[in-house]
Amino acid sequence: MEAYLAKIPPRGRSGRPLGFSGEILFICKKGTVDFWVRGKQEVLREGDTLHIKAIVPHRFENRGGVDAELFAIWSPS
Repeated sequence: MEAYLAKIPPRGRSGRPLGFSGEILFICKKGTVDFWVRGKQEVLREGDTLHIKAIVPHRFENRGGVDAELFAIWSPS
């Protein structure tokens, strides 16, 4: 398992859709982060989580006006 803390500035985003092996758990620590998974939008606010198979194309963006913080815990296959 690997864990990361991403600090996402306002309008910061992941870019093109991501996809890789394993599973990933996202935990929104601060702010709001918009996710798109399989074309469906999910909004994570402080304390919200999102668990996905990492191979599923996904991307995220901070559409808010303040920095967001996101924990990403990845378990490779």
